[in-house]
Amino acid sequence: MVLAAPPPAAAGAARPPAAAAAAAAGLSPLSDRRLLAEKLTHTAKNIVWGDLRHERPQEASKERIHELQERLGYRFSNLYLLRLALIHSSAAPTTHNSIMAWIGDAAMYLVVAEEVAAALGYAPIGQLSEVRKTLIGRAMCEKYAAHLGLSEYLVLGKSVRIQNAGVASSNMLAELFEAVMGAVYLDGDLDAVRRCYISLFPLPADPLSLLQPDGSGSTPSSNDPSPWE
Repeated sequence: MVLAAPPPAAAGAARPPAAAAAAAAGLSPLSDRRLLAEKLTHTAKNIVWGDLRHERPQEASKERIHELQERLGYRFSNLYLLRLALIHSSAAPTTHNSIMAWIGDAAMYLVVAEEVAAALGYAPIGQLSEVRKTLIGRAMCEKYAAHLGLSEYLVLGKSVRIQNAGVASSNMLAELFEAVMGAVYLDGDLDAVRRCYISLFPLPADPLSLLQPDGSGSTPSSNDPSPWE
């Protein structure tokens, strides 16, 4: 059986604005991601530090960045993306990791949605949504960051270091983990995020246990060897 080719689009047929713009620029989803990665790489190469009356914030050494990649189980081709993911707005008010966190949150949203749906099948949509929300919510992302020791790599401004005695807040840690996942996405792709996230934090045997009101399904402290044990 030979399938007929789809009919050509009518002359002058309107395209969605985003599709029309992408077509006009000759862009594909892959080239879009690479273009964004290039822009953020440029940002990371030209960090504008904050109050330079104080000493420049100290970044992790090459050796420490190597250790971080070992912890993540992911080797970056473009370390500038990881660099940007580790810089908090208190250190560089205009060139920091918020955009990376926003991208990472979106990437994890899809990855976790697929994993939860595959694990729970035809469970009610409300339950699927609650499990997904639990797995990528701020509280859980903070635990992921703590489990990986990401606070050791976060670049903070002096004012925040003084106010918080050098300790990153819960929100800072959650955003940091999201930003690192965003860097993985831009350096690789969605499958890279999936491999990295799932290898580090595989779903519990019964994902619905995360919703138990007695807390028996909650994740343990970051001192445990695995977030699910």
